[in-house]
Amino acid sequence: MRLATRIGLILSTGFLALFSAHASDPMIPGWAWKAPADRPFPIIGWGGPHSHQLTDEIWGDMAAAGVSLCMPPFPYDEPNKKALALGRKHGIGIVAIGVEWERADKPEKAESFEANLKSKVSQWAKEPAFAAYRLKDEPGAVSFPALAKTRDRLKELDPDHWCYNNLFPTYAPVTEKENYLQSRNYQEYVDKYMEMCRPEVLSYDHYGIRTNNVVTADYYENLEIIRTAALKHNVPFWAFALSTPLRPGFPEPTDGNLRFQLYSCLAYGARGLQ
Repeated sequence: MRLATRIGLILSTGFLALFSAHASDPMIPGWAWKAPADRPFPIIGWGGPHSHQLTDEIWGDMAAAGVSLCMPPFPYDEPNKKALALGRKHGIGIVAIGVEWERADKPEKAESFEANLKSKVSQWAKEPAFAAYRLKDEPGAVSFPALAKTRDRLKELDPDHWCYNNLFPTYAPVTEKENYLQSRNYQEYVDKYMEMCRPEVLSYDHYGIRTNNVVTADYYENLEIIRTAALKHNVPFWAFALSTPLRPGFPEPTDGNLRFQLYSCLAYGARGLQ
């Protein structure tokens, strides 16, 4: 059985039905993209499909499994056009990559930064399948000013869509030698992000199941920090389930550990599952 189908079956039980009954809850005010009526809760395919998966068969399987949004890893126009066409056909929204946000805080690149943003808005904003602009996965705090400036300018150019970033987990290193968060601690990192970037959705990843089905000690602490920040700033949060062995130390997911991850996120109030 395809993994997407397995996840769809797991999430088709009564607990998700309870959340889907409140279809407006997961949505962002003023969001132009609308979820399909049969898939009101955001189930997001992260980092895919890839270029060799731009087929009707695969996208039809995704829709049948309940996927309503995806994030293809294409920084180029042509595969994004194909993904948008397939998304339009199968009712799957696209969170598209390609905005050159790194130029935002470089005065010498101001002209090319503005041209890039206007180009992406021109290409995507009127597309029914276009959902949001994907900017940065796991940014350090040093990136927040450029991400905030990009977010604000895109909101001026295209008020009907929003910008997506995905934060580090609590286990990201914070030491003298390597500080992935570029902050003193995780709480400060999340607080800075919320205050500076003002996201419409708070997204983070935490791959909590390791070899021999050991759960990371800070798995629920991370959920608590994210939930608290989302409530404080009145935004929904999206969380992750590891659905493939990421690297050595991560297991092949079973239905049991997928249920553990997905339902733990829902229990804490997640309004999107990635």
